[in-house]
Order: sequence, then C-alpha cells, then structure tokens
Amino acid sequence: MVETSRRLMHSVARTATKYLSRPSCSTIPRASAPFLNIALTVGLAACNIDFSSQKIGALGWEFWQMNFDLDPGWSLEPVGGTTGGAFMGVYAHEKFFLKRNASPFLAALSVEGVTPKLIWTKRISTGDVLTAQDWVNGKTMTREQMCSPIVAQLLGKVHNSVLLRRMLQKVGGQGQSLPALRERVLVNLAPTLRQHAVVAQAVAALMTLPPQRELRVCHGDLNHKNWLLSDSGRLYLVDWDQASLGDPAFDLSVVLFNYVPRAQWQEWLDAYGTKLTADLATRLQWYGLLHLLDETQRMFDAQRYTEMNAALLKMQEVLDQQD
Repeated sequence: MVETSRRLMHSVARTATKYLSRPSCSTIPRASAPFLNIALTVGLAACNIDFSSQKIGALGWEFWQMNFDLDPGWSLEPVGGTTGGAFMGVYAHEKFFLKRNASPFLAALSVEGVTPKLIWTKRISTGDVLTAQDWVNGKTMTREQMCSPIVAQLLGKVHNSVLLRRMLQKVGGQGQSLPALRERVLVNLAPTLRQHAVVAQAVAALMTLPPQRELRVCHGDLNHKNWLLSDSGRLYLVDWDQASLGDPAFDLSVVLFNYVPRAQWQEWLDAYGTKLTADLATRLQWYGLLHLLDETQRMFDAQRYTEMNAALLKMQEVLDQQD
C-alpha cells in the first residue's frame, strides 16, 4: 500500500511538472489551478524536488503567479523551505515577502513591530490567503547572537503585549494544556529511547507538573533562524505558525538552554524584564526537559545521532540542576 502511494505521488509530480513546462502554461484554465496547486505541492515533495531550485522552470513560476491572482507586472522567486509557500515578489521595482496561509495573527504582530510591516492580505482563487509584507534585507541571527539583549527585549515585548494576547484569542489561539503538551511528546517517544537512563529520568521528572501561570503569547519555535536582523539593525521575530497561549517559560526555556550560557541567564533575563526566581527556575527546567525530549526524538528519527547525543547531554545538565 505504501509503495503504491509512493508511485502515485511520483506520477502526479511528473505529470504536473510536465504540464507546467508546456508552452501553453500561461493559458491554464483557472479552474485547474487548485488541482495543480495540490499536485505540485504534494507530488514534488514526494519526489524530493526543492521548490527553491530552478528545476520547475520559469513557466512553472508563471503558473504560481496566475494562481495567486497577481497583476502581470509581478515576478516571483521562491524563498526558504520546500513547501512552496513563501516567495519574494517584485512589483514596480519594489520587493515584497509573499506567503500563502500565514498566521491570521500577522496583522497584530505587524502593528506591534514584531514582524516586518504587513502591506496587504487577499484571498485567492484556490481559497488560500496570500499576504504581502515589506521585504527586509538582513541576516538571521547566529547562535552566538542569541545572547544579545535585543533578543531578550523583543521576546519580553511579545510576552507582555496585551494587544497580542487579545488578538491571538480573537483569531482562535489555543491555550496550552500541560498534560496535553507532555502527552504529545511522550506518545511519540521510541521504546529504544525510553530505555535510556537519562530519558527515563526526564520522563519521571515530567510527571510532576510545574505551577500554572497567566497565559501569554508564545511563539513556539524560537530557533535562531526565525530571528531576522535587518541591515539597519532592527530585529524581527518571524514564522508564527506555531503561536499559542502559554507560560512564557515555554519560550524562554528554548532560548536559555540552547543559546545562553548558564552564568549569563540573569543578565539576559534582566534585559527581558524579569528575575530568575525559584518559581521561574522550576518552570524553565520542566519546559526545558520537554523540549529536549522532543528534540532527542526528532534527531533519533532523522538518524542524526551526534545532535541526539548533544540533546541528551543537555538533558542531563537540566536534571543535575534539579538535584
């Protein structure tokens, strides 16, 4: 059954790619756009064809332009990832960042200056929502730069924003449930990993839930690559698809355990706007173990054992802090 599905997806990819390469690509009936959108997205992913490459060809991107209901003056270039959802758009010599189905929370983030300015939002013929933001020239933060006070200050702004909390609630943002968070990680934990002494100790520690605090807006994926430092020195936090309402320690634990040396925690938290109390330390340890267990499983699945062992070492450090 699995092999049959794989052959079908490869066939879909070949058919869609061949169709998009025909000279008549620019005359594809609009009614066909939703089907080819799905075919290209699913089929090419199954064949491991990178959307950011030139393998699809210029005519293929003309299809995407039509599919987005854009005026003829637009040109598109795929950026980042392999899902085909993000583009650099150029119109009248101005650059924009275009994305399909960005978080509906994006407007509030733009108002607060957390993300680049939102220019417009439109629903296109496929039923998707397309957003356009200012194009920002800059670089993603390095691991070393995550220790910077500007990272702490921006995250503190996010966690303390009443506007962001209210707007995320309005667009249906879900509040985190500690038992549900724990179950989501533990249910996927491989039996082989469960037998590891450090993993078993971490699982046991997660059985005791930390104190529940007021829910704030949490980003949910604070990898250093989601922090964009513009050429003018302004910092933005992007990729809000995993935003939720939760304990700020959920976010803080990712940054502190992964990027900030333990001796610098209080200095970093001063810039953030809080103190490292015993209560916060307890919550950071619980969420830190949760994230590290999840990372260990992901690295195990990907057979990236060096990174898996690094996560296990961090896990042991967190457990040692509890003793």
